[in-house]
Amino acid sequence: MIKLIEATVHKYKCIENDQTFEVDDKVTVLVGMNESGKTSILEALAKTNYFESDEKFTFNTD
Repeated sequence: MIKLIEATVHKYKCIENDQTFEVDDKVTVLVGMNESGKTSILEALAKTNYFESDEKFTFNTD
């Protein structure tokens, strides 16, 4: 089994600077102010491990 323990988001949507964070087994929520990038972080994580073909969940490399 592969386990995510740390993630870095690099230049994705509103996240301009690298954002690195640890993922703890006991954490089940992502908290932050409005417009702080919570959805962007979750989308970036989803796109790295998405198992179905859906154009909404693929990176645009253009």
